[in-house]
Amino acid sequence: MEIAQKHAGTELGEKALINAFVTARGEGDPEKIFDVGEKLIRAYPSSDKLADVLATMGKVALDTLQFGRGATYLEAAARRKSDNEGTELLKAAGTIRARLGERNKAEQNLNTFLRLGGSAQDKAEMAVKVAKLHIQAADWTAAIALLQKASLSGASSAEMMYLLGYAMLPKEPAARRRELLRPGGVGGQGRRRRRPGGRRRGAVLHRRDRVQDLRVDPAEQRPQPASARRCSRRSPT
Repeated sequence: MEIAQKHAGTELGEKALINAFVTARGEGDPEKIFDVGEKLIRAYPSSDKLADVLATMGKVALDTLQFGRGATYLEAAARRKSDNEGTELLKAAGTIRARLGERNKAEQNLNTFLRLGGSAQDKAEMAVKVAKLHIQAADWTAAIALLQKASLSGASSAEMMYLLGYAMLPKEPAARRRELLRPGGVGGQGRRRRRPGGRRRGAVLHRRDRVQDLRVDPAEQRPQPASARRCSRRSPT
């Protein structure tokens, strides 16, 4: 590091920082890797070694569960690579953004990924991940626009076409969607609606029947003797 400081801005100073970075990577010290890497980025922003340095920093960040930081490094590395590796780095960064729920950044990565190329399946996989974020946020317009753009760029898969069709369907009101999500709400009657006070309608009717039965004179319901029944059948004289 002393050589790097003494010869800052020169080819010798750049090589000294690169050697220090390789040493830190060999030691497996994440913080030292980030420290030396950041110094290299600031001191030599146009170095042709930065793409590999940034890619390494991104992978180290992911290994240490620093996902947002890792995605940032991978995106920076992808911008400095124009080959297939750059496309893969961008795909990885976009996937991380999608899993973190950062739909705006994920869509930015997707747009760049669609321009760079890649297979129809890879484009569709990434488009589906980002579109699901829009759908979860009920942003149907954004979901439709994204999937249509992906389709025009050559992306194609059954899941992508399904999501596009789903997003284009008329949406039920929020209250109706909540009703359909209740147990028995689809294809059935759902839960019985209770009357105020927590009593079911059936229970109230049953109780009313009991009240009506009690109003009948008990004497009218008492069985009559056989002789009384015979007398009641005779005609009056």
